[in-house]
Amino acid sequence: MIHGFIEIERMAECVKLPKSIVDKSWDLYKQVQESKQLKTFTNDAIATACLYIAARLEKSGLSFKYIRHASKCSKKAIGKCFISILKLLNITLEPVYKDPFVHTLCSDLDLPTHVMRMSHHIVLGAEAMKIVPQCDRQAIIAAAIFMASQVSNDKRTQKDVENISGVAGDAIWEAYRLMYPHAAALIPSNTELSASIESLPRI
Repeated sequence: MIHGFIEIERMAECVKLPKSIVDKSWDLYKQVQESKQLKTFTNDAIATACLYIAARLEKSGLSFKYIRHASKCSKKAIGKCFISILKLLNITLEPVYKDPFVHTLCSDLDLPTHVMRMSHHIVLGAEAMKIVPQCDRQAIIAAAIFMASQVSNDKRTQKDVENISGVAGDAIWEAYRLMYPHAAALIPSNTELSASIESLPRI
């Protein structure tokens, strides 16, 4: 049991997942081991699958590709174990919202998973509220990532985002200008921020 807990903590550190997801993973891992029904899988595969399920349950935005790179197991082993645990524990996961540009840009900027998740939320909120109707979607995404980073411990400047994304600075700033007044509504309320919304760069 202890080996699995240590492996979960190691992988979580690699992909920068918070303690809340580690705790959830440990709980899932304990349930699986106590059931004694998945003896055909290695402890490492179970630990990896439990961490990925916990991340999905907490809507972290962690991709299967990322967890695979942090794991010592094959893609096939993790996938089979993942499906088996979902069935065993009767877990239903919501579909994953994926935007390749958000994922790629956050990865290239070396931003942690919780900032990527917050950026997704901001993009979806801005589009749902129709506050950036005339802005290019890549500019909206770049502005959302800039905003999310500013209330985290992993701040990136507008120039950083501009250089990595290839989106013009003026386009990013225009999208951010439209989003800024709605920041309190766009930034998820259940996220622990490292800086206040009031500290966001003013227009």
